[in-house]
Amino acid sequence: MRAIIPTGGRSIPEAVSAAAPRLRVVAVAAVGYNIVDVAGATRRGILVTNTPGVLTETTADTAWALMLAVALGLENLALTPHIGSASGATRLMMATRAAENCVAALEGHRPPNLVNPEAWRSP
Repeated sequence: MRAIIPTGGRSIPEAVSAAAPRLRVVAVAAVGYNIVDVAGATRRGILVTNTPGVLTETTADTAWALMLAVALGLENLALTPHIGSASGATRLMMATRAAENCVAALEGHRPPNLVNPEAWRSP
């Protein structure tokens, strides 16, 4: 296995990267990358990437919904700004960017959304 694309449901501790000696990149299909042991990946020379900017519209939609709820005096409003509330287009964008990060790393190019640049080694 040379690449992993986690979506946020499971963590990627150093034990996972230790069990995959050929692993080159963990391309998180999310904005946050706290599910990855970045320090452990860096020690092993594994690149970690994320997909910044993909949730901008979802976050803005949530902010507008909260402002409208306050303005209209709505009670008991529950919003869940999480991947489960992201649109299909947003999920596709996250998956596409994660795949682009993987392809770049596996082809020997610096991934566009590199989280741990200290792990980058030019071929």
